[in-house]
Amino acid sequence: QVQVAQVHPSSCLTLSGRPSLLVPVRLAAGKMPEVLDEANLKRYLDEAVAAAQEAGNLMLECFAKNDAQACIEEKSTAQDLVTKYDRQVEELVLARLRRCAPEFPVIAEETASKEELTDAPTWVVDPIDGTTNFIHRQAECCVLIGLSVAKKAVLGVCFIPKLDELYTAIK
Repeated sequence: QVQVAQVHPSSCLTLSGRPSLLVPVRLAAGKMPEVLDEANLKRYLDEAVAAAQEAGNLMLECFAKNDAQACIEEKSTAQDLVTKYDRQVEELVLARLRRCAPEFPVIAEETASKEELTDAPTWVVDPIDGTTNFIHRQAECCVLIGLSVAKKAVLGVCFIPKLDELYTAIK
């Protein structure tokens, strides 16, 4: 849950002595502004990393089964594909993120979320970026998870399971 911090940015220093990141946001009409501090952003990053790695393990299981081609559907065009694994990976990631921060809206590719990006902290998820590569068992596919606050990315995770490569960013 988001913690309210009543500190002035210049009085909040990190271990390096630099000012901590404080991002003011409104979660809902009528609520007081809340702050995501550096410790909470780190916690959300850790949860996003864990979700991406868990999702990556599911992708690796699919690679081992070699059955992604048996469950392909077209979305908007013949080049815009989705598999049952896209949906399973998305469900896994969303469940984990919602346990971590149930008050945050989620915009996810496969569920065609009707959520709009607002100033509120919002998870943005592409469960399998590179579905065509995934279908053909190529390494160039990944799990993407981001957190947006005030319509700006404040953290991001990219996990490429077949290469066991993890990239993270935190603002």
